[in-house]
Amino acid sequence: AVGMPVGWGSADLLHADVALQGTLNLNGTVGASGDLLKSGAGSLLLGLASPAWNGDLEIADGVVIAGHAQALGTAAGLTTIRSGGRLVVEQSTVEPLHIDGGVVQIANKDLTGPIEISGSSTIFRPRNPLFTDPRGGGQFEQSLGVTNIHSAISGAGDLTRHAAGRDGLIP
Repeated sequence: AVGMPVGWGSADLLHADVALQGTLNLNGTVGASGDLLKSGAGSLLLGLASPAWNGDLEIADGVVIAGHAQALGTAAGLTTIRSGGRLVVEQSTVEPLHIDGGVVQIANKDLTGPIEISGSSTIFRPRNPLFTDPRGGGQFEQSLGVTNIHSAISGAGDLTRHAAGRDGLIP
């Protein structure tokens, strides 16, 4: 875990190679103009706002979890999700996305930045958590609200929208 601000130069590339079942928690702000490459089957958690980061993020493999609306930096940067990658969006974001065969997972939040599709790509809305009826009526899926995509979507790739829960995924 890194709990302090991190930065690198505009001509530099930070390569985060996280092994299978490993997690790198970046709980400091990213104050950089350089690019970030995430590889390896593990997870990278970007937990805080990084309003000064204007570099690009490429998710070649594994998972990147954006835990804040500005965790991916400014809208000047682009996030690319390759076929081995998954971006988990935990807060609404205006980040421009290029989904190149990868998966964007979002629930009960909004995507408003432009989205370019190449390859066979997926926007996935998982199920809501279950709750147990205190009166003994069993377990039920919570209703937490719809997931909205207010983005201009372009590109020659195929896009699959998959909503696994009871709340909708609205284009």
